[in-house]
Amino acid sequence: MPCAESRPQPRGRKIAGLLISLAWMLACEPNHVIDPKATTSDGLVFVRDDQGYGDLWRVRLSDGAERVLLRSEGTDERWPFWSSGARKVLFEARPQGATRPRLFLIDPRLRQATALSQEKNDREHWAVWSSDGTRVAYAFADRLHPNGPQGIAEVLVGTSRRRNVSPAKWHTRLLRPEYHPSNGSILAQQHVNKRTSALWLFEVDEPPRQLFQAPGTLVGKARFTHDGQAIHFSSQVGNDRKRDIELIDLNRNQRRVLAGDPEFDEHSSRESPTQRELAFISDRDGSWDLFIVPMDGGPTRNLSQTPDRDEAAPRWSPDGKKIAVSTRERNPERPNLAKGYTHIAVFDRRTGEKLLETEGVMPDWMPPW
Repeated sequence: MPCAESRPQPRGRKIAGLLISLAWMLACEPNHVIDPKATTSDGLVFVRDDQGYGDLWRVRLSDGAERVLLRSEGTDERWPFWSSGARKVLFEARPQGATRPRLFLIDPRLRQATALSQEKNDREHWAVWSSDGTRVAYAFADRLHPNGPQGIAEVLVGTSRRRNVSPAKWHTRLLRPEYHPSNGSILAQQHVNKRTSALWLFEVDEPPRQLFQAPGTLVGKARFTHDGQAIHFSSQVGNDRKRDIELIDLNRNQRRVLAGDPEFDEHSSRESPTQRELAFISDRDGSWDLFIVPMDGGPTRNLSQTPDRDEAAPRWSPDGKKIAVSTRERNPERPNLAKGYTHIAVFDRRTGEKLLETEGVMPDWMPPW
């Protein structure tokens, strides 16, 4: 049991009390909060359920040791993301009874969590770091007014001041912002209707530019390639529930399928930080497995090969040698990909060996203590 678990737990059940309930961090040995000799590829931050509420935990890959990062009574913490530039963890928190999650930051060297922005009435979701860790973009919606503003916002870390990235007059649902590698623009997905979505590019002092829209096509989890010259995403056409992994060349305006078959469902692509390949999830071998496909063409490879388990949400280690996923026991009668995950696992990119498995969900890479 981590030594910090004996610390008294604060109480807070409403947004107004959330800063108080999160104003501490569970950490032992302050001088070893982050091992200066370790790299981001040596550890993970993740969520572990405790009586219906998510707590933030860390695990060290070298020996499997685990440690609580944040536990707040009556508050559900989700989706932690580490930034090496900011040296902080970004996460989403929702107190008991609240309908609006908010975004918070933790500096592991300190013992408190602070709200990302000053806005208290908005639902804040789909947060993403800029590559240098100076900014955070996220989707927001005013939940106090049915026709209130919503869109994409950005906060300069350390200021708590928000600027709207999408035009205020839009009042349209935008999802999953992603920074261009240069940090100069932001990509976002627009929900046009139940069967159509679009991709937009937002640049400072420039009008929004639509990058993609095809009637009857839904796109999901769109991301820039590391060179910024293309976008990869999952696409779903018409009433077909099967998805493909596609890539759009922004210079040539050319679209091609990287992984797709009418019989298989493929999604959640992530580019390797060191090689021209994508990790993605597919059911082509029966269960939802972790696959790799070359971006310049070539055969796919089933990396996890776990017929008794499903994988989801792959995340590459910064050194490109490992991939972390959420997993669950395989159940053919439970097709919903968003529910039921109970563990995290780490696979070796070259051999497919499972290097780690522990109880939890939503892993991201973070240096260990």
